[in-house]
Amino acid sequence: MKTIAGGLLLALGLIAAGWVSWSQAELTRRVADAHLRLATLRYDSADAIDSTTPAWNQRRWQMGALADDVERHRAAVTYWLGRYQALTPLIEVTGPLAPQDPAVRFAAANAAYRTSNPEAGDSKTAVERLDGVMQAYADLLRMDPSHLDAAYNYEYIARVRDTIAKGKKPMHAGLNPTDTIQADLPVGLTIHGRPGAPPPETNLGEFKTLTPMKFEEREEQADPGRGTFQRRRG
Repeated sequence: MKTIAGGLLLALGLIAAGWVSWSQAELTRRVADAHLRLATLRYDSADAIDSTTPAWNQRRWQMGALADDVERHRAAVTYWLGRYQALTPLIEVTGPLAPQDPAVRFAAANAAYRTSNPEAGDSKTAVERLDGVMQAYADLLRMDPSHLDAAYNYEYIARVRDTIAKGKKPMHAGLNPTDTIQADLPVGLTIHGRPGAPPPETNLGEFKTLTPMKFEEREEQADPGRGTFQRRRG
C-alpha cells in the first residue's frame, strides 16, 4: 500500500513539474513573439501595460525570471503607443511598490515629459511641471548613475526649463523630411529612431542599380583570350 501511495505522489509531483515547465516555455514563447513584434514595429495594444491579455495577466512568481523582462517590454510598448497617462503615475509611486527597473522608470519619465506640454499655460505652471520631470530623471540617475540617456534628457529638460523661466519659448526642430514618408511603418520617431530617407532634393534617377549576373550568364560571356607572351628578362 505504501508503495502505491508513494508512486502516486511521485506521479503527481512529476505532473506538477511538467505543468510548470510547460507554462514557463509557453510564456517564454509569448515574450519572444512580443519582442519580435516590437523590434519590427508591429506591436499593438495587447502588449501594453494596461493590457488584460492572459499572457501578461499573471503574478510575478508565476512569471519567474521573465517578470522583469515582461515589465520592461510592457512599459516600452505603452510609451510607443502614446499612452503616456498610463505611465506617468509610476514616477509618483514611492516605497517598495515603486518600479525598481531603470528601463521602466525611464519610460515613465519620458512619458511625464510628453504630458508636461511646456508650451501650454503660463510659464510658472510649465516650470513646475518640468521640475517634476527633472525630479523623475534625478531619481533614476540615483538608482543607475550610468544611465546616459537619462542624464542627457535631464540636461535637455533643465535647459528647456531655464528658457521658459526667462520668459522665452523653447526652440524646437522643424519638420523632419522622413515624417512625411508614406510607408507601411509608423511615421516619425520609433524605437529605432527616425526612418531613413534620401537627402532632400536628390534626383534618384541619376543612380543606377547594378544586378550581379548569374553564373550561367557569366560563363556564356567569358572570353579569356590568349594574352601576350611575357619575355623573361636576364
